Amino acid sequence: MTHRIFLLAAFVGPVPVLLLAAAACRGGGPEGGISLEADDFYFEPKEIRAQAGQPLTIRIENEGRSLHTFTIESLGVDVELQPGQERTVTITPTGTVTFVCRLHLAQGMTGQITVGQ
Repeated sequence: MTHRIFLLAAFVGPVPVLLLAAAACRGGGPEGGISLEADDFYFEPKEIRAQAGQPLTIRIENEGRSLHTFTIESLGVDVELQPGQERTVTITPTGTVTFVCRLHLAQGMTGQITVGQ
């Protein structure tokens, strides 16, 4: 996803890229959800916005070479992903929620879901 955005920047300029980046963070994933990349050792996007009171479907794909997790301790979510594996999680977050790879927390592999109105 990121590579496509940078490629478009070279041809269409900065304004359309900002619109595409916003669309990628708010949707474009499974059934109006979010696509989240887990790589060595980061999540992309690192920040996700969700609507208050609405379920959020997140398709997580491990594009790295290491085992990763998608963990939201406050919601009881802990999904392991082998390299190349894809999993889908549906949550209904409230407020601000932090997600982490519990195996690579020390390397800063974290992200945040912010719930707005």
